[in-house]
This record gives sequence, structure tokens and C-alpha cells, in this order.
Amino acid sequence: MKIVLILVVGSCLVGSYWWSQWKHPQPKWSDLQYSFTPGENHYTNTEVVNKLLIQKWAANPNAPKEKLVLSKLESMLSQDAMLEQAEVYVTVDGQLRAELTQKQPWARVVDSTRAYYIDRRGMTMPLSGLHTARVPLVTGEINPQTIKACHELLSFARQNNVLREQLIGVHIEKNAQFTLALATVDYQVHLGDLSDLEGKMARFVAISNKLAQDTVPARYKKIDLSFDHQAIGIK
Repeated sequence: MKIVLILVVGSCLVGSYWWSQWKHPQPKWSDLQYSFTPGENHYTNTEVVNKLLIQKWAANPNAPKEKLVLSKLESMLSQDAMLEQAEVYVTVDGQLRAELTQKQPWARVVDSTRAYYIDRRGMTMPLSGLHTARVPLVTGEINPQTIKACHELLSFARQNNVLREQLIGVHIEKNAQFTLALATVDYQVHLGDLSDLEGKMARFVAISNKLAQDTVPARYKKIDLSFDHQAIGIK
């Protein structure tokens, strides 16, 4: 009797398994469905991402999901230079999906050999043939140390009311000295180093307001904010 019961239960389990396999076929990695974080500009697309997977995937492309390692798929997708993060998962109805977050460029760097973006994490990001970001242009003394300092400046700029709206250029001089180009003025703004950025911007707002009120505006080439408690106009 017990043997019969075991056989019946086993048959039911096997039948349930095969029913589930028929009802919800196991997805292959080639069935992967992509979605991008809403609201992002598309510096890459599903065609580019899928091509990357084809190049990276070494196993049988028809392998069922039991043979897939989701973390391996995520690692492969993350090798797309335009992607910041990839999350791969299987839905309750057996669909294989990937949610992709693209890098967010904060500035475009141009040196003597190449052009690229700095993203929000301070990492490099190649230019895209699909979309061009409207971000500040960085020039001058380009090296890992100055790019790290520039990322600090860009982080501050995105929190500052004036720079967030007006910053269009950053020139890095020797000894990590920074000069800014703003959209609404025709003179340069020399910050010097990145110490006391809040104070420097407060002095800039004060002097720019004063210049705007002058009946005969002075023609300055540069406003120097590098000295403590001073804003110096250079003609």
C-alpha cells in the first residue's frame, strides 16, 4: 500500500513539473527582455546591449535558465561602457528580464588625444553616437588627480543655484587651479583651488549683482575669487 502511495505521489509531482514546464517554458538568455530606467536619455539601446551579450556569452545560447547564473548576466551587461547598473531577474511567470540604468554624464572632457564624459560617480564614459549630453566642457591640465578634483567641483555645481543653471565650461590650470565659463556673463570666473566654494560663490553673486546695477558697466576679462574675502575684477 505504501509503495502504491509513493508511486502515486511521485507521479503527481512529475506530472506537475512537466505541466509547469509546458505552461511556462523555461526562458533562454536570448529571451532576455530589457527595460531602461524611465526618463533617461538613451546613450545606448537594446540592440547594442544584446550584441554585447552575444559576444560575451560563451555557453550554448539555448541553455535554459537553470544553467544561467543571473549574476554572470549582470556582470556581462555591466561591461557596456554606457551602463551604470544592470539587474537581471526571472518573473513569477518565467520571463527573464533586465532593468538597465545608464550612466549620467556630468561633463565632457577634451584633451589632446580624446574626448569623453565624466559621469556622476566620477568615472569615465565614452561619447555616444545616439545622444549628445548638454553638459559643461572641461579643458586644460587633464590627469586622474585633476579629474577627481573636477568631479568634486561638478558635485558642488549641481547643488549651487548659480552654477547649476549657468556653468558651461571648466578650465583646469596648473596646480589644480580652476577657471569657470558661465552662460550669462562674458568674463571668466577664476576660483583658484576648491577651498571655500560656498564663500567664493557668495562673493561672485555680490560682485555680479553690483556690476549689473552699474550705469556704465566695466569691461572685465576675469573675476578673481581665489583670495580670501575678496573678489577682484581684472580688465
